[in-house]
Amino acid sequence: MLGAVALEEALPVCAGCGGAEAEVVEHLHELSLRKGTWQRWQVLRCHGCDLRYVHPRLHPEALEAIYAGGEYGFERPGLDGPGAERYRQRLLDEVARFRAGGALLDVGCATGEFLAAARLRGWEVQGVELSPYAAALARQRHGLPVFAGTLREARFLAERFDVVTLWDVIEHLPDLRADLEEVRRLLRPGGLLGLETPNWDSIYRRMLGRRWPAYQPRLHLYYFTRASAAGLLARAGFDVLSSRTEVVGFFSAQGRARGLRPRLLRGVLREVMVKSLLLWPDSLVTRAVRAGLGPPKVDAVSRGSFNAQCEGHPSGEDGGGPAQRCGSLGAILDRWLDPFLEGRGMGEQLRVYGRKR
Repeated sequence: MLGAVALEEALPVCAGCGGAEAEVVEHLHELSLRKGTWQRWQVLRCHGCDLRYVHPRLHPEALEAIYAGGEYGFERPGLDGPGAERYRQRLLDEVARFRAGGALLDVGCATGEFLAAARLRGWEVQGVELSPYAAALARQRHGLPVFAGTLREARFLAERFDVVTLWDVIEHLPDLRADLEEVRRLLRPGGLLGLETPNWDSIYRRMLGRRWPAYQPRLHLYYFTRASAAGLLARAGFDVLSSRTEVVGFFSAQGRARGLRPRLLRGVLREVMVKSLLLWPDSLVTRAVRAGLGPPKVDAVSRGSFNAQCEGHPSGEDGGGPAQRCGSLGAILDRWLDPFLEGRGMGEQLRVYGRKR
């Protein structure tokens, strides 16, 4: 159980198509020695639209408390970590292929690094961020106009933006259809939607199973394939312009930041340790650990250090990091593997662009 955190136990209908027929495709669990909890989760596949989604899920109030509190690490791997400027510029180059300029809204903008880069390119920028702490940093560091709250709470005027981006955000949205309807309302005719999310068909998910770092059942509520993402956008009133996957190199620093390689091994060992200690919840060891672990600080979480505090999660850390290659052998392997995996739709990240109809 999750202690005082409330769960929605009723089997949900699919947020992508409204279908009620689904099957279980993965079993996950989340361990916490500090809280003394061991929560089971399922990933379901909708028979109607092929979307994967988590069950059970936290109540909206519990989700909001996480994003507003100290347990939420808001740094986005690749976009906000040190050395990520090249990646941000590449995203802006892609956006420019479909829309030359105008007003750009970044939903889930974190500390605003992508928005700051877009402003230097001449875009009129606006951000929305659920974490008040991250939104404040974006305003303080870059002087950016960032609304702290949800997209619908921001109440922007209709047809206000030429581009709306959701980088590593769409998997977090409790009500997919309502939020995509709001995105469509905010876009001008022919406006562009860009999104990035973990790819269900990733080679790493196939290799790692339930230890795939993108499995974060509290916060990652959905998992997409290219087909299910394209279908969702089509039902929401968008024409898909581009859909591709991108490899996060297993031998790269960004791969390590997303929980691969050494962090994955540490996560496996930590899970075994936490499982063993939870079998004796009243032991001196367990009580000592709980007493010694206070609530995590939000700035520590943003640096990816929270999960090192004797926590066992299915996904490992999700902190940011540069995308440079590390080691000559790793660079050689990545240069060969990247196009091979991307050509087969097996990259770690899925990126889709759609135009408002």
